[in-house]
Amino acid sequence: MEKEINNDELIQKDLEMVDRYCQQQDFMGAIALLTQLLKQHPTADSLLRKRASVFLGLGLTKEAAQDLDDLHEMTLDDLVTRINLYIQNQETSKAFEILKQRNEQHPDSKAEYLLISQLHSSQKNYPEALDILQKGMDRIEVFPEAYKERGRIRMLLHDSKGAMDDLRKALEQDPTLLNGLNGTLSNQ
Repeated sequence: MEKEINNDELIQKDLEMVDRYCQQQDFMGAIALLTQLLKQHPTADSLLRKRASVFLGLGLTKEAAQDLDDLHEMTLDDLVTRINLYIQNQETSKAFEILKQRNEQHPDSKAEYLLISQLHSSQKNYPEALDILQKGMDRIEVFPEAYKERGRIRMLLHDSKGAMDDLRKALEQDPTLLNGLNGTLSNQ
């Protein structure tokens, strides 16, 4: 356990050094240091995340994607970034594949239902977007985000009554969503 703490402390100091490289806009130096550190700490997700971030900043999306794929434990933020890279690289089918696989592995996770729906919606596949939200709402008893998203899609489909019903249900389940409804109601 003590060795883990020491490793974590060393990695944190190394990340501070990487941040200094980035502040000086020596991004290639930061990447070189991170690459060297990853040889010493191959299981350090924080180093992979940082290098992916630097790659993204430089517009090196394939390299960033590879680092995200190499993560041992992907967070929701990592997943969202990775899905966005699939979309950016016009690999939508791969994005769907990953999300569906994660949805099967984590059927009670709200994020996958929402991301799959949003991906369908971005492709203007509204029936599929609505279908996956319904599956999520059938599975998860309290899911205000799904009602909010379904309301947004229904507004896009000019179903004002359905949209208002969904938004009302979302607010019943989570009154704090009122703060984020401005964009939803404007029929974007």
